Amino acid sequence: VLILGEAIMRILMISSEAIPFAKTGGLADVVTALSNNLKKNGHDVKIFLPYYSNTKNFLKKHKESEIFEINSGVANYSCTFVEDSATGHVFLKNDLLFNRSGVYGINNTPFADNDIRFSVFAKAALEYCKLTSWQPEIVHCHDWPAGLAPAYIKEENDFFKETKSCFTIHNLGYQGIFSRHSIHYTNLPIKSFTTSKYLKGHKINYLKSALINSDYITTVSEGYARETQTPEFGFGLDKILRDRKSVYSGILNGIDYSEWNSKKDKYLYANYDSKDLSGKQQHKEEFCKNHGLDPELPLITLISRLSEQKGINELYGNTGIMDEILSTVNANIVVVGTGELWAEEKLKQLEQNYPNFKAFLEFKEDIAHIVEAAGDFFLMPSKYEPCGLNQMYSLHYGNIPIVSNTGGLSDTVKSRNDDPKEFTGFVFNKIDAENIIFSISEAIKVWYNDKELLNRYIKNGMKQDLSWKESCKKYEKLYTKILNKL
Repeated sequence: VLILGEAIMRILMISSEAIPFAKTGGLADVVTALSNNLKKNGHDVKIFLPYYSNTKNFLKKHKESEIFEINSGVANYSCTFVEDSATGHVFLKNDLLFNRSGVYGINNTPFADNDIRFSVFAKAALEYCKLTSWQPEIVHCHDWPAGLAPAYIKEENDFFKETKSCFTIHNLGYQGIFSRHSIHYTNLPIKSFTTSKYLKGHKINYLKSALINSDYITTVSEGYARETQTPEFGFGLDKILRDRKSVYSGILNGIDYSEWNSKKDKYLYANYDSKDLSGKQQHKEEFCKNHGLDPELPLITLISRLSEQKGINELYGNTGIMDEILSTVNANIVVVGTGELWAEEKLKQLEQNYPNFKAFLEFKEDIAHIVEAAGDFFLMPSKYEPCGLNQMYSLHYGNIPIVSNTGGLSDTVKSRNDDPKEFTGFVFNKIDAENIIFSISEAIKVWYNDKELLNRYIKNGMKQDLSWKESCKKYEKLYTKILNKL
């Protein structure tokens, strides 16, 4: 059977996150949206996840398997599978490993047994296929928690001999690095973790294992695929990526228009589209009124994890520029995010000191949508950005991006220098006080002095097709290429 010119395929997604079960960042959105689009195109897709403490709240039509054992190398873990036939999700249930608050840790401190948790998880994903005689043609693994699955597939000679593995890097900065002694918990040989005869140093690296053992590697933008092959952005793995560049490429994420659509968004005070922006103005006024901000001023928004990658030192650190921006730029600023405790404290302090500043120190779906739609400008000074979803949401919601020239940001946001006709935002090359403040000033100047130009930025951004449709087609072609032995 052919769908869109491609054969129907059985695809197993292995991920530690998916909406609505677990989300710490964009990974959850991407896995869910890609899987849904592949299903829409007729493919048989299952998403394999851990069964976390809150998973039961989201299940629809589920059944639990008999108990089975997974050997971690030093111990047996009694597990069950919980399958939700309504949605195609399969969960690995083991209370000792996963029934706790937090996905990877608590308060930025990783759980001490993450090596065991995610080696058992990766192994169990393949065990599920064998126990149910469901033979996937593609096993698509996402980020380091699924990183050992390609090595386990290689070790299985029979059931998976026709199966090909694809591994997606969502963020090379998070690698799953553990003591070399953790190899005993994996039941894998040394060759699964290194291309040389011996383990170098005293560590094993789950993401590196995936890069060595996967049949194909993708990442989430073409720009990031190029950057990760350089020492500056390769986090020590650039040589492996250069060596494997013939089986490595970038496919830009899409956005899920069923979740993010300014025309239909249930969280907004008023809906709108590029043909009629009056609803956006109405929404902004309502938002500002509710939070004590002057709606007559431009509104700059930031929505991100408060981590070093996102430029928090440059914005909020000891030599950070946020105080200067708030004192000198005639605008309101709203930040949504959680993360480094020092940054959260700084945001609370800024809120007390400046009437034109508001911080939401939580990641709630409704707040993210409300702020995204209220904003006139969206600031994203990332040091590196594999793809970035928020700048794409911003384009669609008419919230003009002001971004650093890196990874997926440079793939999706075009300045007037890049494209004098189809420009969609402001782009700065270097993340420092001078460049960030200059770009913000340029944007604010346009807001105050040239409404016609402002509307061109907004409408150019809103008319972009950022849906998953194109990205999904690219993954289908890639899977077919992998199955035809590249």
